[in-house]
Amino acid sequence: MFMEDNSNIGQIRHYCRYHPKTIFDIAQIWRSEFSFLDQSSFRKYVSRLVKDGVLSSISKGVYFVDDELPSNIHEIILQHYCGGCPIFYAKESLLYIEGIISEKPILTKVYLPWDLGNRTIGGFYFIQNDSVLDFQYMPERLTLLELMDSEKLVDEDDLGLFGKAVLSHCEKFKNERQIPHRKTTYPRITYIKLAKVLDKCHISNSVMNDYENGSKLLSDKELSGI
Repeated sequence: MFMEDNSNIGQIRHYCRYHPKTIFDIAQIWRSEFSFLDQSSFRKYVSRLVKDGVLSSISKGVYFVDDELPSNIHEIILQHYCGGCPIFYAKESLLYIEGIISEKPILTKVYLPWDLGNRTIGGFYFIQNDSVLDFQYMPERLTLLELMDSEKLVDEDDLGLFGKAVLSHCEKFKNERQIPHRKTTYPRITYIKLAKVLDKCHISNSVMNDYENGSKLLSDKELSGI
């Protein structure tokens, strides 16, 4: 007969038993479920569960509730951290997704709004960025801003593909609802470049107005490091 283990590690085992095949992020789980334990002890219990095959390591502080990682672990990671929201790819990863560059980046860069900081998890590099809160409402505008900001990463031979991607998103931008852009997370020059492209395509926009009225979250120096 099964006997319930009410010890501290027993409670963590109980959690894992009722949340199989899910992401076990130490910071998230400790804060939401086990904050009555000190973090040092909690981490030791987690290490024990890894040795016992209850958890499988993905990255530092992040595990999968099973004795091995599934083949679709990348999809599970995205679902967990993006929560079903549209995925806002960053820099080289966006260029790769758009077919502008052919070499897949070692880490897939994705913007997240949640308070996780910048973290490498599995094959992803998650970048905290509050503008993601706007992405589900204006994906084309933010994709275009990200493309403009990433042009410096494109080789001269690939600029033709870059131009085609920009024009494709400009066409989609025409049908996108124009609402105020709440957060400014790009250098001013990026907004100027996008405004010029849209003007050249005879597409009315409020890009520069959004920049002037937005709240700057990161300095240009900080942005250049992303």
